[in-house]
Amino acid sequence: MEGLRYLLGENLLSIDLKNVEKRILFDYPELEKIRISRTFPDTLTIDIKARMPIAKLRLRKPYFIDSDGAILDLPLEEQNNDLPEIIGLENKILNYHNIKRGYLNIALTLIREYSKIKISKEYKIENINLADPTQTFFTIRVDSSGLDDKEAIKVIIGKEDIAERLKILSILLSKIKSNLSNIKYIDLRFKDPVTGKN
Repeated sequence: MEGLRYLLGENLLSIDLKNVEKRILFDYPELEKIRISRTFPDTLTIDIKARMPIAKLRLRKPYFIDSDGAILDLPLEEQNNDLPEIIGLENKILNYHNIKRGYLNIALTLIREYSKIKISKEYKIENINLADPTQTFFTIRVDSSGLDDKEAIKVIIGKEDIAERLKILSILLSKIKSNLSNIKYIDLRFKDPVTGKN
């Protein structure tokens, strides 16, 4: 790491490791955690954990975010098209710095809880729409014909009881799996889920 050159020639015992860790985290925001330890007589060992993108956030320009909502500066060629895209905030927020954490927390909770249910590997989230948090919805792609043709199903989840509603979705999709080509939306905001064709 270029930012550690100032430590060359320093007495190993006089280095404040916690301050060095803070400085590195400040200089390299793409790192989530860092731990520095001394190995005598003359070595510092650095263990780092990089932040991993879990979603794309579309504002005036696209951003990648991790599970904490931290912005990751990744080159365009590293963009992962399998990541869900968070949309619906483009006209409400000019840039990432004035985003309301409540909005983003809905999407982060949804992504985290969705990864815990059985169907998450089979039905990937395509996007999460936060334009109206009370009517938050996401779309998933389903194989409707047994071929490569996949259609989107809109899943309206709202902003309450996300984990419970996703468990209901998992059960529902496993029950109606053979009939998914007839479904365009699933509304989970009610005691009994509502499905429809429009």
